[in-house]
Amino acid sequence: MQEAGFRSIELSKQNGLWDFMDDVDKLFFPEDLQEALNNKPRAKEFFYAINDSSKRFVLRWIKLAKTEKTRKARIEQIAELSAKGEKLNGS
Repeated sequence: MQEAGFRSIELSKQNGLWDFMDDVDKLFFPEDLQEALNNKPRAKEFFYAINDSSKRFVLRWIKLAKTEKTRKARIEQIAELSAKGEKLNGS
């Protein structure tokens, strides 16, 4: 690897982006998502049954919300879709 690559890695580690998606990669479900899924009949069962790639897609989408309002809306949308047995488009 070139020196610029090493500098880029070091900078990412310093600003917290190096491991920003580790929880997503490990399929860690945030509490607010778990709660929303628990509040909708069949949502939890459906969501936990989808493939890991689709789960990661959803978790990234939630994590990348820029505002808390957007995050909450996305979580609610996932719970609604899961309750209907549907996946998020693109996942």
